[in-house]
Amino acid sequence: MEKPIVACDMTTAPDTPEERMAEYGHLFGRHLLGRERTAEGIRFRLRADAGVEAWVRDLSVREKACC
Repeated sequence: MEKPIVACDMTTAPDTPEERMAEYGHLFGRHLLGRERTAEGIRFRLRADAGVEAWVRDLSVREKACC
């Protein structure tokens, strides 16, 4: 697998780039149902399991704060 390109240095993030990528891998590995390209980017469809929505919201807030 190719190493992903990190668009920011994450100096203010509470985690490392490797930890963040592992978290995405865990999230998508367990809960991803599908994805599709849109005019704005990519839309991910995830399982509606307990805690997934809160996890995705938290992850997206951390991602936005970093980048």
